[in-house]
Amino acid sequence: MPRDAAHSGPPPQSAEVRAIYLYAFVASHRLEALRPLTDADPVLSLYRVGQIGAIFSDVPLDEFSGPQGERNLADPDWIMPRIGHHEAVVESAMEVSPTFPARFATLYVSLDSLGAFMRRHEAAIADFFESVEGRQEWAFKIAVTLGTPDELENLAMELLPGWAECPPGTRYLRLRREQARLIEVARERAADRMAPIVEKLLQPAMTMRLLPKSSHTPSVGPQHVQDYALLVPANERAALQGRFAELTTEGADSGMKLTLTGPWPPYSFRPLLEGADLQDDA
Repeated sequence: MPRDAAHSGPPPQSAEVRAIYLYAFVASHRLEALRPLTDADPVLSLYRVGQIGAIFSDVPLDEFSGPQGERNLADPDWIMPRIGHHEAVVESAMEVSPTFPARFATLYVSLDSLGAFMRRHEAAIADFFESVEGRQEWAFKIAVTLGTPDELENLAMELLPGWAECPPGTRYLRLRREQARLIEVARERAADRMAPIVEKLLQPAMTMRLLPKSSHTPSVGPQHVQDYALLVPANERAALQGRFAELTTEGADSGMKLTLTGPWPPYSFRPLLEGADLQDDA
């Protein structure tokens, strides 16, 4: 074990190939406050390196790796309870310490491997703790349905020469041909309409990030969606929710649907370490 590290918890078992499963990094001076968490769940252990600590458990490597791991990770009955437990551990840690949450199934080959990672990134993680101390992440989504018949008709009237004089059959064919272009125009205009609402929500939020598109956030098709992460002081929670309630009505008047959920662990605001996100080290 590294000279500057401290570990509390059950000793790793050696009957099979094991791995270190990381839940989160926390501030080392809060480790004593986290002991009730590990006392309640004896699978969990604490590990300190300098200014930062880790919440981890010792797991069989083949649960997450190799043929058995592939089967497990593809089985909802196996994976969903474990994801729920992972999130519950992270959220419990957040109650007593600034927290750098790890993704589900982040593994290290040993405590020495985890400790080496912690020493390399101690300063960056400690700085991150300062930035999220007393703050919570919230998810804000704003969506507009595009290409309704009325909207396409209005855009065609505006953008397609001679539209008003076209007979119904010709209009139908032109709409089929021009629909993708008209929807892109509608998408650009929807983004413009979203901007003032997003700006108004910023007042109680310390930081806002536009999240990259994902498979759940379509960049094409009949809807325009923008996802944001907000980092909000915990004492501004009521102000954020009140402001969101006001904007929901304003958004509905403009054909927008607004959604606010949280608070969540600050996944969206973690620094990139080693040029990428946390990676399995097993």
